[in-house]
Amino acid sequence: MTASRDGLQVGRGDADRVEPGSVVQSRGSRQPTVLSAVLNLNLALAFFLELAVLAFVGMWAFGLTDQPFVRVLTVAGALAVFIAGWALFGAPRATVRLPGPAKVSFFLLWFGLGALALAGAGHPIGAVLFFLGYLLNLALVSLRPRS
Repeated sequence: MTASRDGLQVGRGDADRVEPGSVVQSRGSRQPTVLSAVLNLNLALAFFLELAVLAFVGMWAFGLTDQPFVRVLTVAGALAVFIAGWALFGAPRATVRLPGPAKVSFFLLWFGLGALALAGAGHPIGAVLFFLGYLLNLALVSLRPRS
């Protein structure tokens, strides 16, 4: 692949491989395809869903107690556990590379616990909608070309 002057990558044939996060373009066109636009928007959605899990865990931990000092410790502890789990297993450059089925299981657990935290914070309908959004995101990720 070569880079054009506007920063988009242009392929030169079937042998080219698409790197994750790059813009996929149709052959002979400088304009991104509709599918590539959807897939790139899906990457942004995935990022915001990952951040939402942290927000939901923080909301849930905040509501566990009325004592201010204990609240701070509870929120910090819950977020530290989730951030460490993400850094170890879920991040693109995770410390531990999980094989396919284990990685899918981790993501289902991660987003499932996020949905449970949101439900525990008093928003059960939002939790269901959040998890459905994650499942849609997961389905769209499977459409991304493999590198």
